[in-house]
Amino acid sequence: MTVADRLSPVIVGCMRLLDWGLDARGLRDWIKAAVELGAHSFDHADIYGDYRVEAAFGEALALESALRDRLTIIGKCGIVLTSASRPDVAVKHYDLSRDHILRRVEGTLRDLRTDRLDLLLLHRPDPLLRPEEIAEAFARLKADGKVLAFGVSNFTPAQARYLSAALDEPLVANQVNISLENTGALFDGTLDTCRELGMVPMAWSPLGGGGIVGNDPRFADLRTALRRVGEAHGGRAPDQVALAWLMAHPAGIRPVVGTGRLDRLAGAMGAAGLRLSRQDWYTLLQAAAGREVP
Repeated sequence: MTVADRLSPVIVGCMRLLDWGLDARGLRDWIKAAVELGAHSFDHADIYGDYRVEAAFGEALALESALRDRLTIIGKCGIVLTSASRPDVAVKHYDLSRDHILRRVEGTLRDLRTDRLDLLLLHRPDPLLRPEEIAEAFARLKADGKVLAFGVSNFTPAQARYLSAALDEPLVANQVNISLENTGALFDGTLDTCRELGMVPMAWSPLGGGGIVGNDPRFADLRTALRRVGEAHGGRAPDQVALAWLMAHPAGIRPVVGTGRLDRLAGAMGAAGLRLSRQDWYTLLQAAAGREVP
């Protein structure tokens, strides 16, 4: 079974983990509860929480070492932030150089208190990237057993193809912004390229930052459509329907859901079992776009 095959249907996004108000023991228990729900994949990035989220997660894992083997851990690197903890950084920038990738993976492994990442994503495309350097970094990390598989995040179809052609290791994922609020990836070739290259698409902000199911007046018609489709499927909640819409795509989209509430995570996991009809799917697309398909 490949790393991509081991990803859970819904991935837990850890970007706002520090806002969940959990100490190390509480977070450990929360992780175990998420795994019991079937959400065993956790999405990290070195910059999350001003470079502090990975260490908090690692502290929780250290309380129960056997828990690590039940998880699929995703890491990301490539964005460099200005921060009090990075006094040498004068401007936010991207860095996909060989040395930066290797250095940041070492830092991530140290903070997470693990010996490996199941999947490493390049967080943003760097206009200054040199594919041969990325290939060297990936080869070393794979040979050392520190990263099991590799992917990208926010890469366009052309960028993904260009990099993929220079690598010995396949790119197994592309994490992109896709939701009923932002449907561009359906039509710009992003999802087609994922299928072409065998990459799993992960959807960050799959509920449009909560605006789709919140009170944003821009999405009033969409919320009405979500409720109607949900009612036709036994009273499913609008957020479940919106996630099921993503998961119905044949590319096999995995939503990244960043909630600290287990009830919401359970609801998100329930979306995996909701089968929308083709007419349901296009009803929601039409409501999102405000017009019929051409």
